[in-house]
Amino acid sequence: MRLYILRHGEAGPAATDRVRPLTSHGREQVERVVTARHGDLGAVSVVITSPLRRARETGAVVARALNYTGELVISDTLTPAGNPVAISRLLNTIDVDISGQGDGPEQSILLVSHQPLVSQFVAWLTGQTQTAWMDTGCLAALDVTACVQNGAQLLYMERPDQ
Repeated sequence: MRLYILRHGEAGPAATDRVRPLTSHGREQVERVVTARHGDLGAVSVVITSPLRRARETGAVVARALNYTGELVISDTLTPAGNPVAISRLLNTIDVDISGQGDGPEQSILLVSHQPLVSQFVAWLTGQTQTAWMDTGCLAALDVTACVQNGAQLLYMERPDQ
């Protein structure tokens, strides 16, 4: 399975953390990353976002840019306080061909979440003690053979300001 992990774009202030909206710069960050990796992201079959407003808005920007017609799946597992094992369980419940052994091509999933969870999950999946900090709008692409610790290889990180 190809797994894409996207940290939400830059967010502005709000009364509570849950309702912080994307800024115009945050939308531009996400659009730049999607444009740079459109060829890869065009194959995304499932988009799952944190329920926090900035992540949902990031997912919506991605969906528009990719002409993604599926629903945005909202999961509390992807909030900043989430953990890699819970995300692994979530991914193992999704009905996609993660092996590439089925009738069609290998499918891919996009997760939209927050720091520190996105960096922790990339490190956990790749068996690293730590990984590069994922700034706002940063996209990590992984080749996942098994959704377990050390079950993936990091292919690249696309930063919006590269």
